[in-house]
Amino acid sequence: MRILSLKRRRGAGMTEYILLVGLIAILLTTVVERYKEQIRVTIVGTTNDFDKHNIGNGSGGPGPNGPKVGDKRTGPNGQPQHWDGSSWVDG
Repeated sequence: MRILSLKRRRGAGMTEYILLVGLIAILLTTVVERYKEQIRVTIVGTTNDFDKHNIGNGSGGPGPNGPKVGDKRTGPNGQPQHWDGSSWVDG
């Protein structure tokens, strides 16, 4: 009788766990749906900040794959820029 009671308790625990995970999934889905525009704006803004500071794009910042002193490019404003060793400079 005791083994049967223990199995029921484990089954009840598993059921509660599944219900809790399902509830959290529904809650997260609802939150993302409600705030998806704000989330999109935040992500786009962060991406633009990375682009503005030349971070993470393989050729935009210092590092083994980054630009070398004197490298040239056209900046976001259409002006020519060159790499001075730490940042892109107009001119």
